[in-house]
Amino acid sequence: MERIDSRIDLTQEPYVFQTRTVIHLNRAAVTDTYELITTGKLILVERHFPHHPHGLLITDFFENFLSKIETYEK
Repeated sequence: MERIDSRIDLTQEPYVFQTRTVIHLNRAAVTDTYELITTGKLILVERHFPHHPHGLLITDFFENFLSKIETYEK
């Protein structure tokens, strides 16, 4: 089971976010588990299909941390 936890500061623009993702990769008989933490900013833009259908643009996206988890508890 994958897990995603996001935090977004909506008090001022641009909206700063941090996301923690736990990913399980199944490779035949072996399952590896990784933790990925990313950060970035969301900027409000004019909605325009297909480029910005939600009216948000991600900027300053950064992969802060990627690590293999040796023991993972569900």
